[in-house]
Amino acid sequence: MHSFAGFVIVLFSALYVFAFVYLQYTKKKMLAHGDFVKRTQDFADYAEIFMVADPTATLRGIALELKEAAENGAFFRQNISFGIKNNILLVRNPNWTAQFFQVEPPAERPDVTMFVFTFTSFTTSYGTPKGAVSMNRFLTALEKALLRRDPNALVRCSLEEMEEQRRSI
Repeated sequence: MHSFAGFVIVLFSALYVFAFVYLQYTKKKMLAHGDFVKRTQDFADYAEIFMVADPTATLRGIALELKEAAENGAFFRQNISFGIKNNILLVRNPNWTAQFFQVEPPAERPDVTMFVFTFTSFTTSYGTPKGAVSMNRFLTALEKALLRRDPNALVRCSLEEMEEQRRSI
């Protein structure tokens, strides 16, 4: 009986190690392919503020580009859905939700279009967002869509903006 229990423990340990190594391999492969970028562990707590020097950049245009990317498999097995309500792009995944919207640029920069992206909710496991890889992949796809419109787009991360957004929801 003891040998069977030992065998089960060794088997589950081996499966755990295999899963961990495979996950690291997959992350490294996606990182090299540009599917996501290396971010701090608390990246979901920050709002991303984008300044794009493209007057044709619109919320609907970017939403269509992201939807097409999803339909072409960019978010393979991520179960992401999109919707626009009150000029806010709402993004949903079983483990997280996010919003992307346009804001007025600062008075000194009327030549840019400004957008804000925030994760509005997410489930956690041991202090880390569940679905952190899919969150990162989606945010990377959004950044790429904006950089295609303006290769010199400015991105600023702000914890204060995020806290303000969560209070207003």
